[in-house]
Amino acid sequence: MKKYCRFYELQKTGSNILGEINFSLTRDDQKEVVQYMVINVREEFNPERKWKALTEFFEFSKGLNHPSILPYEIWGGCRDGKYIATRCREFYTLTATLQNLKKRNLPFSFDIPIQTVIQILSGLQYLNSFQYKGMPVYHNLLSPDEIMIGLDGVVYILNYGVLQVVYDVDRKLARDLIMERATFLAPELVEKIKPSPKADVYSVGALLFFLLTGKHFSPEKDPDAQVSRTPMLVEYEGSREIPEGLRKILKKALAPEGERYKNVDILRSVLEEFITEEDITPTTFNLAYYMNNLFHDETLERQKLVKRESEKIPVEIVEEPVEVEATYPEEEEKKKGFPVIPAIAALAMVLLGIIIFLILSKPAAKPAISQEELERRINMLVEAKMKEKEAQLRKEYEERYGKLTQQQQEEFQKKLQEERQRMLQAARIELLTQLKRRQNQAPSAPAKTEAPGTTPVTQTAQTEQKTETGTTEAPAVETKRTGEVSQTVTQSSGPQQPQTQETQPPKTQETKPVQPPVQQKPVPVKKEPQVIPGSIVPINELDLPLAIIKKVPPRMPAKARRLRIKGSVMASILINEKGDVVQVRIIRGTPRGYFEDEARKTLMKWKFTPPRKKGVGVKVWKVITIRFQ
Repeated sequence: MKKYCRFYELQKTGSNILGEINFSLTRDDQKEVVQYMVINVREEFNPERKWKALTEFFEFSKGLNHPSILPYEIWGGCRDGKYIATRCREFYTLTATLQNLKKRNLPFSFDIPIQTVIQILSGLQYLNSFQYKGMPVYHNLLSPDEIMIGLDGVVYILNYGVLQVVYDVDRKLARDLIMERATFLAPELVEKIKPSPKADVYSVGALLFFLLTGKHFSPEKDPDAQVSRTPMLVEYEGSREIPEGLRKILKKALAPEGERYKNVDILRSVLEEFITEEDITPTTFNLAYYMNNLFHDETLERQKLVKRESEKIPVEIVEEPVEVEATYPEEEEKKKGFPVIPAIAALAMVLLGIIIFLILSKPAAKPAISQEELERRINMLVEAKMKEKEAQLRKEYEERYGKLTQQQQEEFQKKLQEERQRMLQAARIELLTQLKRRQNQAPSAPAKTEAPGTTPVTQTAQTEQKTETGTTEAPAVETKRTGEVSQTVTQSSGPQQPQTQETQPPKTQETKPVQPPVQQKPVPVKKEPQVIPGSIVPINELDLPLAIIKKVPPRMPAKARRLRIKGSVMASILINEKGDVVQVRIIRGTPRGYFEDEARKTLMKWKFTPPRKKGVGVKVWKVITIRFQ
């Protein structure tokens, strides 16, 4: 295994526009071995300006959530170079898939290229709906090297938006990237270099033509002749000719810029119409079955390799910094001539002064905080943080959507209000905790000191007595000192009689402190925390189990109904004090990309019995699974 920064490389799986792709291992924070797809970034991206622009876009892409969009999770550098990495799923590049297909001569059905392209179009549509620095996100460098296909039948898109980022900082590098992938790129990109939505339409058309025929489309030759006369790799309805409906789509997608489909939305729409008319049912299951057959041996070999090499990885992996601070000879001389002994002496004097101060000082009782002062501090703390949070949220929304619509403004204000309530709750809990801790720290009574030369020995009978109100009181103690022995007699042993004599406060004997007095620790009083209205509590702490009052059945999405797909969605929902669902987090959708939106809309209409803890209204998270049959 070769080490590259924090990763141990096992296999080289290909390369893309950013660099060499390696299947690697490393250890996470829990010291567990995890698999990563690591890209050793090529030197052209190493200059600080380009690297900063790339990492800013990668940070933006972390907020994207789509089955076919694969964001990079971590990036960094070391003396070996820079890297970009994401948790490794069982997937292979489209280039490797096609090479293995040619090697094994394993036939596939006509729907597999269609299913692959449909998922790519779905991801590109999702990207186009977001804006980065005022411009929709395009790919424009699409090729088999930027496409990954998983053993679960899901197609992933890599390196979207890279051309837009590079175009702003280095036009020459942008041109070089285009020329490297010119086979699948729109002809106008070579001339203009400027990103555009129609360029993605051409790349998808070129990919579909290549998957169907195994031949590269050439814009210099007659488009009609290429699409009409090039035979497919597999037969469809007894013929190797591309079906007439699909030929029209390919010609339009691969036409010159002025005659081409305007965007990927239109291309996906006409492609799905063709699927419906031809009664083709491309599913991820068919693609998953094919990928598992195609890469069965490679997957088993990779699993054996991971198991064998995992034991060789050290428990702790420390990543080396990218930049190493230089040390000059003058600084080395200064370090050598540093006066060590005087420094140690000065440090000892400081420590001695701190010890004497701690022995002689008496802690002053802190005044109690009123309710008005508590609320004032909470509001000051939250308002200070909310200004920064509001600016951050507004920046995220504007980068994602550009100019906000009325609906997006309402969504932004709603999210801002939820964040304010969360901060208020957290600040109130924190300040109340500090207040209770301060109140429980009662000052201890001054202790008597013995004359020098005596050694006090204290024996304490620790007993607890419960009062009628259920609290625990520490027993009163009386200390008798005789000669060299000090004994403590507990007055709470046995039944107590009412006392009629008035007790005098103890007189303290002023003596010079020779050694710190022995202080008795107060017996802690355990108090149950109060339930704060509106706080989030575990569901098992409710007074009564939750019951569904209103259950709206989910609707089968049109796309899933047309493709006859069944599945389920697991989600975590937040239920407020009134029993309404106020937030839905999707945990898993099976298959992904079909039912998540409908499940979210359905769950927001459900209603439960109001959750209560000790009679106080609270919020809870609950996991729900919805099935689409």
